[in-house]
Amino acid sequence: MKRFDLELFRRFWQLLKLYWLSEEKWLALSMLLALIMISICVNQYTVQVSIPLGDITSALAAQDLDRFWQALLKFLGWNLLAIPMMCLYTYVRSQLALNWRRVLTHKFLNKYFKNRAFYKINYSQDIDNPDQRISQDINDLVGESTMILVIVMDSLFQLIGFSRLLWSISNILVIALVVYAAISTIIATGVFGRVLVRLNFDKAKQEANFRFGLLRIRDEGESIAFYQGEAGELEYLKQTFRPVLRNLNAIINWWVGLKLFDTSHDLVSKILPSIIMAPLILTGQFEVGVLTQSNIAFNRMMDSLDLIVNQLGRLTALTTAINRLDSLANALEAASKPRAGTRIEIIESNQVALENLTLQTPDYQRTLWQNLSLQLPQNQGMIVVGASGCGKSSLLRAIAGLWDSGSGIIQRPKLQEMLFLPQVPYMVLGSLRSQVVYPKNVAESPVSDEDIFRVLRLVNLPDLAEKFGGLDTIEDWGHILSLGEQQRLSFARLLLHKPGYAVLDEATSALDNKTEKILYEELQKNGITFISVGHNYSLFTYHSWVLDLSAPDGLLQLRPII
Repeated sequence: MKRFDLELFRRFWQLLKLYWLSEEKWLALSMLLALIMISICVNQYTVQVSIPLGDITSALAAQDLDRFWQALLKFLGWNLLAIPMMCLYTYVRSQLALNWRRVLTHKFLNKYFKNRAFYKINYSQDIDNPDQRISQDINDLVGESTMILVIVMDSLFQLIGFSRLLWSISNILVIALVVYAAISTIIATGVFGRVLVRLNFDKAKQEANFRFGLLRIRDEGESIAFYQGEAGELEYLKQTFRPVLRNLNAIINWWVGLKLFDTSHDLVSKILPSIIMAPLILTGQFEVGVLTQSNIAFNRMMDSLDLIVNQLGRLTALTTAINRLDSLANALEAASKPRAGTRIEIIESNQVALENLTLQTPDYQRTLWQNLSLQLPQNQGMIVVGASGCGKSSLLRAIAGLWDSGSGIIQRPKLQEMLFLPQVPYMVLGSLRSQVVYPKNVAESPVSDEDIFRVLRLVNLPDLAEKFGGLDTIEDWGHILSLGEQQRLSFARLLLHKPGYAVLDEATSALDNKTEKILYEELQKNGITFISVGHNYSLFTYHSWVLDLSAPDGLLQLRPII
């Protein structure tokens, strides 16, 4: 069960360090100092404004008009000073939260993309929905932490300011206040706090799973429609939504209980000062206005001491964000370090060669093949064939460095000198120009319109730009282009960048034989060494070598195509 404990504080501190001990720590500390100074001023106002409020009540009871107007002018004067100060307080707090979120988001994004951690954590069963953790949970962590920080500061300064005022009125009130606040805090955290923390943690996970199911329907809508799979998908989403409803129902029930406790607790705190002060006022020891002052002071101090009770909702949300971000941070850190078990060694070279390569799945639970050795001559092509599931695409992952479980040596050029084309090309969010230039950035690697139009003509997409309004038109290219058009567009990238090596994983599966012939001949013209995975026998025409991964381990070898 997730708890407010020392381990939680350790996790919180690890996340706090990412900002408060970062390269922007001096800006953060200066904004924090400004918040403290403003908080002192604002809380001084709340103490001082209670005095004329009490005088107003006493003046009315004594029918003293002059005293009434004097007290009212003091009250208005304090409020005129406080209004701009409160606006400044809100502004500085919001800017602190904004800067904090920016730094923390950048830190997590850098870790997410470092050493392809975004790919590796897909194999972790403990990390669900990293996208939600980076977007929503960081926002929750920063937002709730900032608000709690401000509330703690205000509570501390209120406690200091009003304790002197209340003690000067009645020390019995102060003692009753401390005892009552302690009892209510123990009940709130012990009975409600632990349960709500666990329920909020489950809520974040279950809501994310339901949202992911909806996103799958959007992304795979055409396939579902072809299969007429609406009924099955509908039932799956309903099953995914049921835990969400059960969790929300449990949260509602516990929040109703907490609200009942909080309302009762608040009611007692409002009448307790009157019960204690009534005998003193009725005997003439204090004016009636003192009751107003004591009520204000008592309830302000009660709010300060009841911090955990009043902010239990924020604390549970903060605890959930801490636990989810801490587990993500640990997973990203682990993804950037070598894993236990034997690993494939990759050596940068001017050729592609394998030496006694044994490849296993990332969890080391299955060996795909063993002791594979080959050397691919430059400026030639190799096609990898074999039965489904024999490890053809896995070989490409190993060459790319995505999979390294196993043993042996892979020699290959730098990744910057290679380009990988999957069966379903990745369509970036952006313009048509961005699609062609990818994986390079348009701003960092400007390419002339003439070069882009040239490669579009080579891949038989001469009218694509005109059809959609120019190279700078932004569309959802993954949805408006057919798979065949997407595959040709990925070849346009290849012909534009002209890497020394290309790795194609069924990259022409949606193309006709004529177009396939044109594209492979362009690779040969440009002197690109290529490795293809495919089932179409027409591909053999463009390759000099074949590797059959369905062969027994002892017969795994590169053979020439005659």
